[in-house]
Amino acid sequence: MSRKKNPIKASEIRIEPKKPPKKAKVVIAWDDYFGNGDLEDWQRLMRDLGFQQEFPSKQRCRRTLRKVWVNIPDFLRAVASKQPVYRFSTQHELSEYTLKNKKLFPKDQIPDGSPLRKLLAHIRFPKIQESVVTRDGIAQTQQRKVQKNAVAQDEIDAMIERLGGVRI
Repeated sequence: MSRKKNPIKASEIRIEPKKPPKKAKVVIAWDDYFGNGDLEDWQRLMRDLGFQQEFPSKQRCRRTLRKVWVNIPDFLRAVASKQPVYRFSTQHELSEYTLKNKKLFPKDQIPDGSPLRKLLAHIRFPKIQESVVTRDGIAQTQQRKVQKNAVAQDEIDAMIERLGGVRI
């Protein structure tokens, strides 16, 4: 004996609109801090990062930010409490600190054109060769000899192990 299933009519199907993802507190804090992204906002960001020189354009700010390593939640906290901002000397240091303390910024919530695109480091897989901006704003290049991808992977595995993580 075969049973017929009641077919569902197309008119009975309801599709709920997707709710936009909730903004994390750190994203809201960044939006409050950075404002509309005018040149004055960019210049304030550069001053808050500890740069003394004047930046005449957003492009000049963007170029400098490529080699600035700060933890975004710590940066916002330091600015709010009028404390100096700690800048890491390498992307590796920032990566290790960020993963250890779980102070991540949700990458998917960064708007286009935001300086966060330049400030956001490769936390999970930092680059082996990188330039460093010293505290006085002078760029210096640090190079490590990497013989094969295996060396880079060994460094990543060692960092994950030091942090008590598990490699997937």
